[in-house]
Amino acid sequence: MGRAMKRHLLELWKKQEGLCPMCNQPMTEDTGWANHHIVHKTKGGSNKAENRALVHPNCHKQVHAKKGSVSKPCPV
Repeated sequence: MGRAMKRHLLELWKKQEGLCPMCNQPMTEDTGWANHHIVHKTKGGSNKAENRALVHPNCHKQVHAKKGSVSKPCPV
């Protein structure tokens, strides 16, 4: 993973205050995370930060299995 991608992931993590928007639990190196596209790229979504959210790997599997959706968290 390149430096730019790591920086973008860190920025997303900070904007989300380190929390998964699906379960509202902390994401750490131990729990891991997945880079989720809110509007799927196959449906015209972009790679921009506005269209991505970090979620736990299990939450990511659940959202795809249930055809669910992820909303960007709103910082308090």
